[in-house]
Amino acid sequence: CALPICFPVTIADMAINFVPLNANRHRHLKLIQPQGYRYAREFGQSDLLLAEFGRASAHYPIVFASHTSGTVRPIALLSRDGESNAFISSEGRWLSSYVPMVIRLHPFAIARVPEREAPVVCVDMNSELLSYDSGAPLFDINGDRAPVLDQTLEQLNEVDQMLRVTQDFCQLLQELGLLVPLTPQVS
Repeated sequence: CALPICFPVTIADMAINFVPLNANRHRHLKLIQPQGYRYAREFGQSDLLLAEFGRASAHYPIVFASHTSGTVRPIALLSRDGESNAFISSEGRWLSSYVPMVIRLHPFAIARVPEREAPVVCVDMNSELLSYDSGAPLFDINGDRAPVLDQTLEQLNEVDQMLRVTQDFCQLLQELGLLVPLTPQVS
């Protein structure tokens, strides 16, 4: 995401192309309802929110990754190699009882821009879940939000609130010196 603070910040080193969602530019964009989680097969890690720690920690290792801004963020490790998601079956079924929010909300993300009070909704234009040909429209013929986008915006607003709590928590951990740099070693 080219914007300063975005959830998710990254998903591995995939070719993600988050852009701000715009009613004029994306008027004909449609969301394909996925059958399973094949779209997440290359997600070797996933950002987490503090509210997810309880459930996620029962299924995934959680680490705190450094960001170039000097902040840290919690990450669920979904892969040994960082490239292929070990929690996706060959049929696209999720193999754990908890799916991280980032993956459930894909291809959408929320961003904070310093000069704007309201968060910016972003969409991954490289996602196989978006199409101009088939799926549920994000906007109606007048350019107003369609129901699928309204539902997504509700979830993203909740994520925005939880993201602030998560960032505060991570900042506190840093201030208290409770995070120790480690180099991951996979054997």
